[in-house]
Amino acid sequence: MIRQGISIESFVNYAILDYCVDSKKSKLPYRTKKYQIFERILEKTSFEVKQQILKSMLMLPGRMSKFLDRLKALRDIMATVDFPGLDQKNEPEYKGESIYAMKNFKKFMKDSSECGNYLMKVTRK
Repeated sequence: MIRQGISIESFVNYAILDYCVDSKKSKLPYRTKKYQIFERILEKTSFEVKQQILKSMLMLPGRMSKFLDRLKALRDIMATVDFPGLDQKNEPEYKGESIYAMKNFKKFMKDSSECGNYLMKVTRK
């Protein structure tokens, strides 16, 4: 789950970089100074801010936007849960159910794969 969250954040970074830095002019855009500066800025930017930037740049489908909102909420809870399962009030949820339930975990993985695939398509145009 954590790996999926990191992957999605990387896809968000690439989508923002692709939008801000014209990667079609260069075969290796990541070598340009402008790209490197934007990349450093994004490294220091919170996921919430990146999410807002992405939503203002792209017309995200509702499903993708909702997934990113749920991912942010899940990340916030996971950052505060010390011992999962001991405190039921803070149990990480996804779509209103415990993320620890295999059925719901599979939903999360499916949704994160769809979101990642969408963001990859957007950045490859």
